[in-house]
Amino acid sequence: MTSCLEMVAFTLAPHAERDKFVAAAPSVTAWAAKQPVFQYRTLVDRGDHGWIDMIWWSSEEEAKSAADKIGQEMMSSPFMQMIDPTSVKIEHHPVAHMGLAA
Repeated sequence: MTSCLEMVAFTLAPHAERDKFVAAAPSVTAWAAKQPVFQYRTLVDRGDHGWIDMIWWSSEEEAKSAADKIGQEMMSSPFMQMIDPTSVKIEHHPVAHMGLAA
Protein backbone atom coordinates (compact mmCIF):
# COMPACT_ATOMS: atom_id res chain seq x y z
CA MET A 1 0.00 0.00 0.00
CA THR A 2 1.33 3.43 -0.95
CA SER A 3 0.80 6.37 1.40
CA CYS A 4 -0.72 9.54 0.00
CA LEU A 5 0.13 13.13 0.86
CA GLU A 6 -2.82 15.49 0.73
CA MET A 7 -1.68 19.11 0.36
CA VAL A 8 -4.28 21.80 0.92
CA ALA A 9 -3.11 25.34 0.14
CA PHE A 10 -5.29 28.25 1.21
CA THR A 11 -5.40 31.72 2.70
CA LEU A 12 -7.25 32.87 5.76
CA ALA A 13 -10.49 34.77 5.52
CA PRO A 14 -10.18 38.53 6.15
CA HIS A 15 -11.80 38.23 9.61
CA ALA A 16 -9.52 35.39 10.78
CA GLU A 17 -6.87 35.89 13.44
CA ARG A 18 -3.71 33.78 13.19
CA ASP A 19 -3.59 32.82 16.89
CA LYS A 20 -7.25 31.73 16.94
CA PHE A 21 -6.74 29.80 13.72
CA VAL A 22 -3.73 27.91 15.11
CA ALA A 23 -5.63 27.26 18.36
CA ALA A 24 -8.47 25.69 16.33
CA ALA A 25 -6.14 23.40 14.33
CA PRO A 26 -6.13 20.51 16.84
CA SER A 27 -9.88 20.03 16.27
CA VAL A 28 -9.15 19.00 12.66
CA THR A 29 -6.32 16.72 13.76
CA ALA A 30 -8.68 15.08 16.28
CA TRP A 31 -11.26 14.54 13.53
CA ALA A 32 -8.64 13.10 11.15
CA ALA A 33 -7.23 10.80 13.84
CA LYS A 34 -10.65 9.11 14.05
CA GLN A 35 -10.40 8.13 10.37
CA PRO A 36 -8.90 4.65 9.98
CA VAL A 37 -6.61 5.79 7.14
CA PHE A 38 -5.04 8.81 8.89
CA GLN A 39 -1.28 8.77 9.49
CA TYR A 40 -0.34 12.31 10.55
CA ARG A 41 -0.79 16.01 9.82
CA THR A 42 1.34 19.14 9.59
CA LEU A 43 0.02 22.70 9.30
CA VAL A 44 2.49 25.17 7.75
CA ASP A 45 2.29 28.97 7.96
CA ARG A 46 3.62 30.40 4.69
CA GLY A 47 3.24 33.98 5.90
CA ASP A 48 0.97 36.73 4.55
CA HIS A 49 -2.12 34.66 5.45
CA GLY A 50 -0.97 31.74 3.24
CA TRP A 51 -1.09 28.20 4.67
CA ILE A 52 -0.45 24.60 3.64
CA ASP A 53 -2.19 21.78 5.51
CA MET A 54 -0.42 18.48 4.81
CA ILE A 55 -2.10 15.23 5.80
CA TRP A 56 -0.66 11.78 5.20
CA TRP A 57 -3.20 9.03 4.51
CA SER A 58 -2.86 5.30 3.82
CA SER A 59 -4.01 5.59 0.19
CA GLU A 60 -5.09 8.18 -2.37
CA GLU A 61 -8.57 6.70 -2.61
CA GLU A 62 -9.03 6.96 1.15
CA ALA A 63 -7.52 10.47 1.20
CA LYS A 64 -10.08 11.68 -1.33
CA SER A 65 -12.86 10.00 0.61
CA ALA A 66 -11.72 11.70 3.83
CA ALA A 67 -11.51 15.07 2.01
CA ASP A 68 -15.15 14.71 0.97
CA LYS A 69 -16.15 13.62 4.46
CA ILE A 70 -14.40 16.49 6.26
CA GLY A 71 -16.21 18.95 4.03
CA GLN A 72 -19.50 17.56 5.28
CA GLU A 73 -18.62 17.02 8.94
CA MET A 74 -16.28 19.91 9.82
CA MET A 75 -17.41 22.78 7.59
CA SER A 76 -19.01 24.68 10.48
CA SER A 77 -15.97 24.24 12.77
CA PRO A 78 -14.10 27.40 13.83
CA PHE A 79 -11.00 26.22 11.91
CA MET A 80 -12.84 25.80 8.62
CA GLN A 81 -14.79 29.05 9.09
CA MET A 82 -11.51 30.99 9.19
CA ILE A 83 -10.41 29.75 5.73
CA ASP A 84 -11.20 31.72 2.57
CA PRO A 85 -13.10 29.03 0.61
CA THR A 86 -12.27 30.63 -2.75
CA SER A 87 -8.54 30.17 -2.09
CA VAL A 88 -8.55 26.41 -1.37
CA LYS A 89 -6.47 24.18 -3.67
CA ILE A 90 -6.26 20.45 -2.89
CA GLU A 91 -3.67 18.07 -4.33
CA HIS A 92 -3.05 14.37 -3.68
CA HIS A 93 0.36 12.80 -4.30
CA PRO A 94 1.70 9.26 -3.77
CA VAL A 95 4.57 9.19 -1.30
CA ALA A 96 7.65 7.70 -3.00
CA HIS A 97 10.01 7.86 0.00
CA MET A 98 9.91 9.11 3.55
CA GLY A 99 12.98 9.49 5.74
CA LEU A 100 12.92 9.88 9.48
CA ALA A 101 15.56 11.22 11.85
CA ALA A 102 17.77 8.53 13.34
